[in-house]
Amino acid sequence: MTNNWDSTSHDEDQKKDDNHFDSATPQDDQKKDDGDGQNGSDDLKILQQELEESKTKLAELTRISQQALADLQNYKKRVEEEKNQFAKFANSKLIQEILPTLDNFSLAVQHIPE
Repeated sequence: MTNNWDSTSHDEDQKKDDNHFDSATPQDDQKKDDGDGQNGSDDLKILQQELEESKTKLAELTRISQQALADLQNYKKRVEEEKNQFAKFANSKLIQEILPTLDNFSLAVQHIPE
C-alpha cells in the first residue's frame, strides 16, 4: 500500500494556521470594539452571570452527590444489618431443628451398656 498523504502540504497548512493566529494584535481587538467600552462591560456582565449560573449548578450537583452518597451509605448499613439478622435467625432455626436429634442422641448414649 502506498501512502497518499503529502507531508509538505500538511506542513504548509499548519504554517498558514499558525500565521493566522500571529496576525492578531491587541490593536486588532480594539478595532473590533465599538469604541465606547460597552462590549467589555457587557462581556463582563455575561461572564459574571455565567459564573453565578455555574456556581448554582455546582451547588445543586454537590447537594445531589452528597445525598446519593448518604443514600448509598445507609443502604450498605441496612444490607449489613439484614445480613446479620438473617445469619442470627438462620442459626437459631438450625439449632431448633438439631436440638431434638441431640436430645435423642444424648438419651441413646446414656443407655449404651458399658
